[in-house]
Amino acid sequence: MAEKTIFLKGENMLDDINDIELGGLEVNYYTVCPRKLWLYARYIRQERVHDRVELGRFVHEESYRRFKKELEIGSVKIDLLEDGAVCEVKLSSKMEEAHLWQLYYYLYYLKRKGFSAVKGILLFPKEKKRKEVVLTAEVEKKLSQIIAEIIQLKKEMFPPEKIRKLSFCKKCAYFEFCYA
Repeated sequence: MAEKTIFLKGENMLDDINDIELGGLEVNYYTVCPRKLWLYARYIRQERVHDRVELGRFVHEESYRRFKKELEIGSVKIDLLEDGAVCEVKLSSKMEEAHLWQLYYYLYYLKRKGFSAVKGILLFPKEKKRKEVVLTAEVEKKLSQIIAEIIQLKKEMFPPEKIRKLSFCKKCAYFEFCYA
């Protein structure tokens, strides 16, 4: 039987993982820029027409053809499985921290659903780079906090302030929305 995880929302409100509809991309976006997540959560989907996102999709589709891809389990969509490891394929390692948290979330989510995924692998095919990750108690604690913050942010009426990191923001699919 799956272990029940409780998230504190506000003062006394509780939810378990089965009541939370949260995808790994949302964890990624929150880690990169809370404003980006807020916009995405409101179905403002700029990445559909962004060249860099299209290139990422192409790399994902053309890489690792021998593996089963796009596994949907509840609210998460896993890129692929490799020898029992949950893998996430990314275009570049420049946003590695955000990619790590996305992968950690998949491992965390699967664990809470009763699956025994013990490790994850970040794959950067263009860079011929792999990074193995393991879910630790410390990571789980931080993820609980991130999830609670995401749930709260998605309820906010107005978007958070811009992060104002132009070198990063210029490559973002939401750049024009924030800076036009």
